Amino acid sequence: DAARVNMVNFQVDAAGDGAGACVVFKLMDADRMSAESLNVELNGTKRALHVFGNRCKGSLDKPEKSTPFRQLIVFPKGTLKAGNNVLKIESLVGSWIMYDGLELHRL
Repeated sequence: DAARVNMVNFQVDAAGDGAGACVVFKLMDADRMSAESLNVELNGTKRALHVFGNRCKGSLDKPEKSTPFRQLIVFPKGTLKAGNNVLKIESLVGSWIMYDGLELHRL
């Protein structure tokens, strides 16, 4: 289901070729009935992320009442490549997740 997959394409200069990466998910909330399970893939290297919601009852209707939090995934050295890179985020379990942004840090 394409609605459950988000893809981010980004460029890395030659100086970052062969580096590892840390992806920071800036989250607001997630389905409180079950953990949201994500498959996060960076250039073919897969990692799992489990997000537990219930930070604020009603945050889906009133996001301003949510309590932001962060979760991160570390990818090993050699994951980034010079030129085009692809970050794929796929929702496997759960019904929704609300995030405010993503950060990518070269390691």
